[in-house]
Amino acid sequence: MDLRYFLESTVNAAYALTHQNTEIYFNYEGSKQPEAQKASLKAYKWIDDAYKEHSKMIQQIKNQINDQSAHANIFNSQHNFNYVPGTRAEIHTSFFDFEDEKWIKADLYQCAQAGLIAIDLLLAVQKQHGGFLPSTDAIDGLPALIADNDALLEELGVKN
Repeated sequence: MDLRYFLESTVNAAYALTHQNTEIYFNYEGSKQPEAQKASLKAYKWIDDAYKEHSKMIQQIKNQINDQSAHANIFNSQHNFNYVPGTRAEIHTSFFDFEDEKWIKADLYQCAQAGLIAIDLLLAVQKQHGGFLPSTDAIDGLPALIADNDALLEELGVKN
């Protein structure tokens, strides 16, 4: 859920960098806060029109989150309950979530991928519209970070 929140916040931040009229998402003069969902819908429409590839990548990760972990289901219950095939149906529980190194690495990859998409989107918005001054490390280091993340994906044996 934190990853989903991060992606949604990134889209809203990118939108705010390019739209000077803040009343859609924050009304300094009024006493009533505008509807957050309405502002987010505008931001998602805008990013889909202006930065389609970023929009597709963000939506893909959000869909994965929705399918796998946004709601309790059989798939993600494996983090809390351990069914042992071939044995009498029993539930083995632990005080802490079960740790599976492959799943942990896949989750870390997904978080890194989301971060790289966010950085790339915000740098693209900045290049086109301004709004902030990125460090040269962020600009110069991004290709190496993307290459490292792609190498991790290959190491995990997952096809992108």
